[in-house]
Amino acid sequence: MGRLISYALAGALVGSIGILVKDSTLAIVLRTLAGLLLITMGLYVAQWWKGLVHVEKLGSKLWSVIRPATSKLLPVKNVKQALLLGFFWGWLPCGLVYSTLIWAATAQDALQSSSLMFAFGIGTLPAMLTTGLLAKQVKTLLANRNVQHLAGLLIILFGFYTIPFQAIISL
Repeated sequence: MGRLISYALAGALVGSIGILVKDSTLAIVLRTLAGLLLITMGLYVAQWWKGLVHVEKLGSKLWSVIRPATSKLLPVKNVKQALLLGFFWGWLPCGLVYSTLIWAATAQDALQSSSLMFAFGIGTLPAMLTTGLLAKQVKTLLANRNVQHLAGLLIILFGFYTIPFQAIISL
């Protein structure tokens, strides 16, 4: 729940910034950027191109500021610690979160952007819970090249779906 709250807060922040720039051209640019970031994420997941490592390194600077607070919460002994650790965990560098944040900014509304990021977080719950419960099996599955290629291809397709039709026409 803490991670979902941090995603929603990040969504509200980018949505608030989007309010300041109520321009449909900017929305198209941001959504195109989000789609391109998803495509690069798919290439990374499929291990066809590792360029996304550089984007995640930018986020690691933020994480280096947050990391000391998280180490004080381990091991988790109560619900409050778990919520707080989850909240901090939501700020971990992640290309998929970054692309979704860019997409959320296109809503140009804090509440809509926050809701989109919260929904994104809910959508990641099955994978996160499964990974936690079946870590060894998931690790083996994710090491399979065919699974990597399929997952990467699905993310790439979603990236193309995210790019607005107007951006494709203007090319």
